[in-house]
Amino acid sequence: MFNQKFYGTATVGEKGQIVIPVEARNAIELKVGDKLLVVSGPGSHGLFIMKPDMIKEFAKKMNDNFQKMQSLVEEDNLKTE
Repeated sequence: MFNQKFYGTATVGEKGQIVIPVEARNAIELKVGDKLLVVSGPGSHGLFIMKPDMIKEFAKKMNDNFQKMQSLVEEDNLKTE
């Protein structure tokens, strides 16, 4: 769906801070001082962390996927009519 990659794990410290694995930081060219969006995942059981300038691309991909799913549902409904 999104070309996801597993970068490892992060441990939550006493102050609620986490260290983002270096490979992940390099992949999105994250630098000291960069701001990140932290958004709840499905069912509030996880988090998405992304650069603010990536939110439009993320939303577009989600919309494209929803449109594909909707087309499949509509095609299936036409077959069963």
